[in-house]
Amino acid sequence: MADQKRQSIRRRRLSAEIKKARVEAGMTIDDVAEATEWSVGKISNIETGVRLRPTVMEIKGLLDLYGVTDGSKREALLSLTRQARERGW
Repeated sequence: MADQKRQSIRRRRLSAEIKKARVEAGMTIDDVAEATEWSVGKISNIETGVRLRPTVMEIKGLLDLYGVTDGSKREALLSLTRQARERGW
């Protein structure tokens, strides 16, 4: 049960950080949907944590789009993505 809570916390944190990056980039969900050719629902699900495990490539693409170039911040978010994708026992 503790593993599931940690995963849930990681997913929520990742979702919040991705949304924060989008807002800081001055983009709306519609802007992102148009730029990525993803649905608004997919982006919304990533940002709310409904989509439980976004891929590292998806998060890299969003970070690129949002102009997140700080290496340590990028790596922290990508590491968080990997951790959030791990399945609990």
